[in-house]
Amino acid sequence: MSRAFIYATLILMKDRRKFAPYLFIAILSFIGFILFINTFTPTTPVDLFGLLVPSVIPLLLLVFLIVSCVFAFILSHSRRGVFVGLFVFCFLVLQLIRYNNIFYTIILILIFVLLEYLFISRKNKD
Repeated sequence: MSRAFIYATLILMKDRRKFAPYLFIAILSFIGFILFINTFTPTTPVDLFGLLVPSVIPLLLLVFLIVSCVFAFILSHSRRGVFVGLFVFCFLVLQLIRYNNIFYTIILILIFVLLEYLFISRKNKD
């Protein structure tokens, strides 16, 4: 193998090691997700710090955490992982309140693509 290939591989591995905590958080969140599903029914409210909330809210937050951490690890970029997690979260909230028209999904995709474009163009300006 050439030295350039080995050097490029080492740089990519170093970049992946920087995002390894995201994978660890995603695995722990997935375990919490499974335990949450096995423990609570959808109709049972959850007691969070003395406040009774529907069990869907912590479930959606766990889904956001899992998806954002997994995609932050896969894409090696925290912002894009958070964007994908927010997209999934917003999509699931729209499905929960029965806004399941295809146009809402297209608008949601356009919003997140434009947000990504905004951050890329702002980065290139500086």
